[in-house]
Amino acid sequence: MSENIGHVIQIAGPAVDVQFTEVAMPPIYQALRVVSEGFTVPSPINVILEVQQHLGEGRVRCVAMEATDGMVRGMQAIDQGGPIAAPVGRGTLGRVMNVIGEPVDNLGPIEFVKRMPIHRLAPAFDEQSTTAEMFETGVKVVDLIQPFLKGGKIGLFGGAGVGKSTTWPSSTVDSPCSPASVSAPVKATTSGWK
Repeated sequence: MSENIGHVIQIAGPAVDVQFTEVAMPPIYQALRVVSEGFTVPSPINVILEVQQHLGEGRVRCVAMEATDGMVRGMQAIDQGGPIAAPVGRGTLGRVMNVIGEPVDNLGPIEFVKRMPIHRLAPAFDEQSTTAEMFETGVKVVDLIQPFLKGGKIGLFGGAGVGKSTTWPSSTVDSPCSPASVSAPVKATTSGWK
């Protein structure tokens, strides 16, 4: 099977439009790889895009998973033949990776057996746990006064300087009780920034 190759026609920050032939337009959530072969650029371009919208006439609008600095119109966008997939399994526990499954923790390659798409259906009800289990944070005060359920969503609110940023990582990422937790902190403070 020959490669399905399009060309970049517009770049607006992380949004990139790519032109394909109408019959070879990739589906939504398909991964594309933009490369700088044949272009003189300061540093080589090798950026993964994800198709988000069909614009018609063979054009697709994509979101870049990395910075688009140095990307120019005309660069090749190679269809990867499937969605973005990340490694899964025991080898990923305790590791930090980016959205395309590459390790960013400087601990070498991630050992894995298979990859799973980042967009997929939720597990069926019969595959989910029906029992309520406590999520042990390892912080005694939290476990005693405000226990959390495994698999639930947890929010941490508090005033300035009370230790939210210190408490949260120590109760999730470093927890010996639960090595498979996922933490995605969002900070909304702008105090002190000019």
